[in-house]
Parts: sequence; structure tokens; C-alpha cells
Amino acid sequence: MTSVTAIATLRVLSVFTNTTGRLMETILSLSGILGAVCCVAMYAAVSVGKISAERPAFFIVNAVGAVLVLVGASQEFDLGDAGTIGQELIWAAISLAGAARAWLRQGGSEKIRAWREQMAASVSVSPLG
Repeated sequence: MTSVTAIATLRVLSVFTNTTGRLMETILSLSGILGAVCCVAMYAAVSVGKISAERPAFFIVNAVGAVLVLVGASQEFDLGDAGTIGQELIWAAISLAGAARAWLRQGGSEKIRAWREQMAASVSVSPLG
């Protein structure tokens, strides 16, 4: 490989790396913005009566929003992001616990019981008769 070819290869790699880096930065920033929109939209929807805070969807969208904000905060992490990360981890945990609680209130345990009975019935049928 000649020195001209090596320099040309390094330039191509440099342009690709810079372009890929900027694209990744943009994706991370947009995920943080989308996460904030998810959380604020659910809060607004509950506040104006468009969705009930008793529905699992409310909690699931909040948890997804919190995770997206965490992804966005992972870009160029510094000590100031520690508060955001702690808040979003707690937000996601509370949201997932709330979703499970709401799902169980809406008959989730009966669905699990019916599924278990169905699986047990299909397993108890012996192919040997």
C-alpha cells in the first residue's frame, strides 16, 4: 500500500467515523426528546381526562419515556446527568410497578390462571395414550 493510498483510506475512514458519530449523537438526542414527549403527553392526557391513570397503557408509555430519556442522557455523560439518570430509573420502576398493578386490577391474574390451566391441559395429554 502506497502512502497516497494509506492517506486516502484514512480520510475515508475519518469521514465515515465523523458521519456515524454525528448520526449516533442525533439519534441519542432525539430519543431523549421523544422520551420527554411520552412522559409529558401522558401527564397531559390524564390531566385533561383523555386517559385514566388506572390503565396499564399510562404506566407503560411513562416507562418507555423514562427509558428513552435515559438513552438520551447517556450521550456525553457527566456528573450533572446523575440526577437525571436517578430520576428516570425511579420513574421507570414506579411506572412498571403501576402497570403491573393496573393490569392485575383489570383481570390479569385470571388471564394468567386460565393460561396456566390451558398449558397444563395440553401437557397432560400423553402421546402414548
